[in-house]
Amino acid sequence: MVEINEKGHVSVIIGSLEKTTRKARLTGKLNSNDPYILEAIYKLLGACYTTLSQPNRRTLTTLYNRILTTSKNTCMPMVLPQDKKSPKSVFIQAEFLDCNTYPVNEKIFYWQEDSYYTTNADVVLKVDDTGFLKSKSSDTFTNFDAGKTIPYTSIGRICFAITDTKTTSTFKILNSLGIDVTSGFTKTFINSINTTLYVSTNIYSYGDIKFKINKLT
Repeated sequence: MVEINEKGHVSVIIGSLEKTTRKARLTGKLNSNDPYILEAIYKLLGACYTTLSQPNRRTLTTLYNRILTTSKNTCMPMVLPQDKKSPKSVFIQAEFLDCNTYPVNEKIFYWQEDSYYTTNADVVLKVDDTGFLKSKSSDTFTNFDAGKTIPYTSIGRICFAITDTKTTSTFKILNSLGIDVTSGFTKTFINSINTTLYVSTNIYSYGDIKFKINKLT
């Protein structure tokens, strides 16, 4: 189980406060509630971890992640992992290879959400759930680098989850014409499983689409 990464949380708060300060200078309005709510939830999870019930811990973690992924006033280098085992009183950062409940090979998972109501935040929470990717199709970096045609049979956002990555990893997504369409996807790094997630901002319908995904860094 990967526990809450304190260093990552601190970077969230510092980055978020810097972001709201910059906005305040431009707009004359200071909207800093979200970073302080994140800090309060994080401290509550830490101080009361052994006394909170598992449903309460999951509710708080979900609230933290929803604020993190939807607020315009926060920065997002990490997502808190949901509880999967009995609680522990000490928060430590586990090594990536210590976890064996998700794929550890370098792969690119791909799928389409089956509802056009599904948001990026919803997908982030799904992927953060242990075992979610096991049911999804995947292929190698080599095949995606050359170009892969994917059949889409629903109406919803399309997603790519690239495993065994870092917060500094960057990728470029190209369509069949070689046009860079990376800006058409929302990028999220999910700290709990070292995975970079790309979720389309647009809703896609039926059809075959060829994508190339090139690793830049």
